[in-house]
Amino acid sequence: MRRALVLAVLACAACKANGTFACEQDSQCIGLPGGRCESSGYCSFTDPTCTSGARYDPYAGAGLANTCVGGDTGDGGNPACATWVTRHFDACNIPGPSGDVHLVASASPYTVTTTDSGATLVDNTATSIPITTTTLTQTDGVVMAVWTVTTLEVDSGVTVDIVGAAGSPPLVIAAWDTMQIDGDLDVGSHEGGSLGAGANPSSCGAATGSVGTNGASVSPLGPGGGGGGAFQGDGGAGGAGAAGAPTAGGPGGTSRAAPTTVIGGCAGGAGGQYYTSTTAAQGGAGGGALLLAAQHSLAITGQLLAGGAGGQSDDSTSIALGGGGGGAGGFIGLESPTITASGLLAANGGGGGGGDNVAGAAQAGSDGAASTSAAAGGATSGGGGSGASGSSQSSLAGAQAAASTQAGGGGGGGGGAGFILYWGTAGSVNASPSAQPGP
Repeated sequence: MRRALVLAVLACAACKANGTFACEQDSQCIGLPGGRCESSGYCSFTDPTCTSGARYDPYAGAGLANTCVGGDTGDGGNPACATWVTRHFDACNIPGPSGDVHLVASASPYTVTTTDSGATLVDNTATSIPITTTTLTQTDGVVMAVWTVTTLEVDSGVTVDIVGAAGSPPLVIAAWDTMQIDGDLDVGSHEGGSLGAGANPSSCGAATGSVGTNGASVSPLGPGGGGGGAFQGDGGAGGAGAAGAPTAGGPGGTSRAAPTTVIGGCAGGAGGQYYTSTTAAQGGAGGGALLLAAQHSLAITGQLLAGGAGGQSDDSTSIALGGGGGGAGGFIGLESPTITASGLLAANGGGGGGGDNVAGAAQAGSDGAASTSAAAGGATSGGGGSGASGSSQSSLAGAQAAASTQAGGGGGGGGGAGFILYWGTAGSVNASPSAQPGP
C-alpha cells in the first residue's frame, strides 16, 4: 500500500479531474513499474505481495484503487502468510515476498545495523542497499527487527556483520521461500569494536557478571577481577587481587533457561579499580541474537557466529586494575521445515581480561571463538592474575580466573555459553555449544 501511494506521484499525468483514470492499452499506464491496462479498464503495476503479482494504481475506479488484481482479501495482499506458521512471529504481520537477495564476495564485508525502526544494509563501499524491514514486539516486550526476503543467498567468502548500538533490537531474517548461507553471518560482540545486535538485553539481571572489588588504600592494593557474563552457561568468577590478603573478584553471572524469544547474551562485570583511580577495565559485551526463518528450507555451509566479547584490561603499567569479565555467547536460532547445517555455528563466551600490576601490563581476553574451542583469557605480567578462558563445546561455563600473585589485579572470569536452538527437522549440526530443539 505504501508503494502504491508513492507511485501515485508518478501517475499524476494520467489523473482525471474526478480522481480516476480509465485506460484502453498498456502504453497509457505510464510511470508505473510493469504498467498494464487490465481488462477492467484500469491501470495496474507490479506488486509481488499480491497473488496475481499486480496491484491497481491509486486512480482506478469502481472501488479497485490500491487493491490487488484478482481481489486478494484479509491478508494485506499477502495470502502466503496463512500457510506459514512460525514460532517467533505472525507471518501476516511482516512484509510479503520482496524479491531475491544475493550477497556476493566482491561487495563483502556487508554490515546490517538494527534500529528501533528496522534494519539497514550497506556493502564494503558504505553504499546503502535497499531492503524490506519492519519491527515486531515480542511477548517479553523486546522489539526485534525483521528483514524479509523471498530468497536469501550468501556466497562463500562473504561476511555479514550484524551490529547495533546499546539497546538495539535483535535481528530476524525471514525468507518466504528458501535460504542458502555459504558465507559468514556474525552477530557477535567484539572487544574494542562492534556490539552485536540485541546484545546485553535489559532482562539480564543476575546473568550479568559482577564487578570486582576495588583495591584497598593500604598494602596490598590489588583489586579483584570482574565476573564473566552468563546465558546458557554460568560466567566464571573473577580472580582475587593482592595475594596474601585477597580482594575478592566479582562472582560470575547465573545461567538462564532457554529463551522463548530472540534475545542476546549478557555482559561480564568490570574489574575492580585501583584505590587512587576511577578507571576500570570493562567487562565484555554479550553476543547478539540472530534468528533465520525460512518457509521452505534453510541450508548453511558457512558460519553463524554469536560470540561474546573478551573482557578488557589495562596495559599502562601505571596502576593496578582487575581484568574485566568475558561476555556470554549470544543466540542463534534456526526455523524451517528442513534444516541442513554442515558449517559451523558458534555462540561461545569471551575470555576474561588479564589483571594488571604497576610492574607489568596485561592483555584483553579473546572474543568468543569461531570454533568449538574456548576463547583464551588475557595474559598478564608483573604479578597480576591471568584472565580465564570462555566457554567451549565441552564446557558451558566460563572458567574461574586466577588471583594475582603480587599486589596486582585479579583476572577477569570467562563468559558462559550462549544458545543455539532450532525449530524443524535438522540433521547433525557442528555447533558450540551443541544445538538443541527450541522450547
